[in-house]
Amino acid sequence: ARCSCVECSLTMADLLQKRAQRVQVAAKLGTLEKELDGAQAHKLSRVQHSKCRELRKLLADIDSFIRLNEIGSSARPVEPEMTTKRAERGRIKAEMRRWDAAFERAHRRKPRAVDREADPSFTELSQLLRLHEASHALPSPRCSSDDVSVPAERGAAGVVGLGDAGRNSPGFAHRYPGASGTVEPWPALGELVAPWDSYYELAISQVIAALADRAGRSLDEQTDGRLFTLADIDGNGVIDLNEFLLLRHKTSERA
Repeated sequence: ARCSCVECSLTMADLLQKRAQRVQVAAKLGTLEKELDGAQAHKLSRVQHSKCRELRKLLADIDSFIRLNEIGSSARPVEPEMTTKRAERGRIKAEMRRWDAAFERAHRRKPRAVDREADPSFTELSQLLRLHEASHALPSPRCSSDDVSVPAERGAAGVVGLGDAGRNSPGFAHRYPGASGTVEPWPALGELVAPWDSYYELAISQVIAALADRAGRSLDEQTDGRLFTLADIDGNGVIDLNEFLLLRHKTSERA
């Protein structure tokens, strides 16, 4: 029996739409691949080759979305807003690839970093992409927290520092009214971790709030910055879902 709640119904509607979209994309990709394998393949333009690559990437994204929702991952489902932002990042990357192709046609060589930096349009695209990736990093559902090895230095000090995230999370004061404020929060860290923390009912805070209070000391911005760097494993400036799950796993071990 399937759940009849609105959220699950929306998910099923999304799945049906994605399955229909997959059929269309697969058909277009199949047609292009036949042309690429045909006798006249050498006459195909760069645009057709680029379109074929983009269709393959789109098909992979659709398959990932369907697989995530059909298998029933324990991770938070990908929301429509996140999917839209992911599509926007794909559009920006496609624009950057087209710029590279146009430069190579005009100058008969591949562009270097200095060439890209000298062009205002490419610089704008690059800045826009960095903004998207830093602010809206998407979780990768196929990666487990156990797949990432954590150095020994990410020990108790890191656990204490990450307690600040819970203090900036929505509902922390309501859920944990007895927690004292001995640890000075670093806003940037709390803002980046808080979304995952609230989704998973303050799983981090529940374990580490007591540790932070028991430490009886205030953490300065430099210390919290170092702890955040240790938590941000891929270095993209955001605590994404995989990193959150890893933190939850590690803090649960110490509970």
